[in-house]
Amino acid sequence: MKTRLTGKLQDVQRDWKSNKLNITFQIEEQPTNDINFWQTCEKLSIIVDKFRKKRSLDANGYYWQLTTKLAEANHVSKSCQHNMNLRRYGQAVYMDGKLMCITIPDTDEAENESLEAETYHIKPTSKIYQGSDDVTYRIYILLKGSSDFDTREMSVLIDGVVSECKEVGIDTLPPAEIERMLSLWKSGKT
Repeated sequence: MKTRLTGKLQDVQRDWKSNKLNITFQIEEQPTNDINFWQTCEKLSIIVDKFRKKRSLDANGYYWQLTTKLAEANHVSKSCQHNMNLRRYGQAVYMDGKLMCITIPDTDEAENESLEAETYHIKPTSKIYQGSDDVTYRIYILLKGSSDFDTREMSVLIDGVVSECKEVGIDTLPPAEIERMLSLWKSGKT
């Protein structure tokens, strides 16, 4: 039985006998049935993560609906359009405060393959260099997939795609409906 809860760290104490930490959380939900189950378990798997409001499934569906229409208008695949959207309005990946980059051969084939990729997303930079193997390489920035976006990041992505759709004559939701979706994100009712 898995339970997902939200709350705050309340207290951390070290047990002087075992030298192990006792960590107390104050949780917002009332998992009364789960507590009985947890007490019967010899060991629990515990995962703690920073809370972020999840994006709305309505927003995700709307994003993919617009991306599909934009792909048709641009005569490209849905994967290609999604990667172009992420390049324009997406978020770079950082590790330990440093921008994550990769290098790939600076060829049309490699660029086309990166635009069709579904399992990774990268954005080319203007930086190229000659490898010791006499191949020219381009540095690409690693991008987050939209499934990892928080509310603000998804909002920026949808706003950008809506703007592009309007430019090519694709109908979008009225501004009031888009604002409704955004207000749901802000209130946490997603």
